[in-house]
Amino acid sequence: MFQMCAASGCGRPTASKFSNYCAAHKSALRRHGHPDQKGVTKADLKPFREIVLEWIARNASNPAWGKLEARWKAVQAHAAGVVAAYEHGRASIAWDVLAAREALRLAALVEPREVLVTVAAMVVMQDTHPRRFRSDEAFRAQVVRRVRGLTEASATAYTDAATGKTRTTYSDMTPRATAVLGAWLIEAMGIAGAQIARKEREAREENASAVQELHADLDELA
Repeated sequence: MFQMCAASGCGRPTASKFSNYCAAHKSALRRHGHPDQKGVTKADLKPFREIVLEWIARNASNPAWGKLEARWKAVQAHAAGVVAAYEHGRASIAWDVLAAREALRLAALVEPREVLVTVAAMVVMQDTHPRRFRSDEAFRAQVVRRVRGLTEASATAYTDAATGKTRTTYSDMTPRATAVLGAWLIEAMGIAGAQIARKEREAREENASAVQELHADLDELA
């Protein structure tokens, strides 16, 4: 017997008697890391990319950027080791191998700086709008989706019958492989986003404090 979807406010029947969710929420869980998570689009991320790019431009000579890109190269080296071990017949975890192969594919197609900017921008976005992400798993999934979106190699274009517009979909990784790759990306380069987010918060707080002081001074006007 089918049950009702466990997603909050849904009310639709589950996709099967073995599932806790309807077809739509089951798909969202697989693709986005949480049944109620909405995908982060390029347009959603654009203002946060601009924040990161501005910090990089203002600190172009800082060696941190090169060191962060080196951390991504270390992930690639680890991924190459995972794949080599698997191909030599060693016992391997399937989702680690899938994550490693995707990391190597991305490394071959995307510049390290682009990966860095995207991951950092996602962290700044999470810090600024924490409710945008339903869970840590959902955040990792969105990081992976946006990094994979830097290349069209996994994309398929189709025409939306309702609007006539051309849309793009990306082939999905398995949830476990997505979680592994997301963790690697965040561990390698998320620190940049965390630091930029902290400085952005401090700037906002300083500005708010200055405005409060101005109001206080104005209140003292005779």
